Amino acid sequence: MSNGIGRNWPWASGGSSILAEYGTLHLEFVHLSSLSGNPEFAQKVMNIRKVLNRLDKPQGLYPNYLNPNSGQWGQRKSSSPSPSPSSSSSS
Repeated sequence: MSNGIGRNWPWASGGSSILAEYGTLHLEFVHLSSLSGNPEFAQKVMNIRKVLNRLDKPQGLYPNYLNPNSGQWGQRKSSSPSPSPSSSSSS
């Protein structure tokens, strides 16, 4: 990114980023702080956690997309695991 301009996947919801990207950055920067002994990396990435904690979570779940410019959900849809066939009771 020599020009400093970030781009999102065209199929992502309204120019939003996939929530997993934020989680990955968070884990990597916290780990980098641990390895380097420099807390600045973890401090910078904690802003992600602050934004996520501040947002409403529909039905208690995080939606799939977050707009990096507005800090708001890109959509209200969230993924939840489907019940496995073995979890349904059959008599």
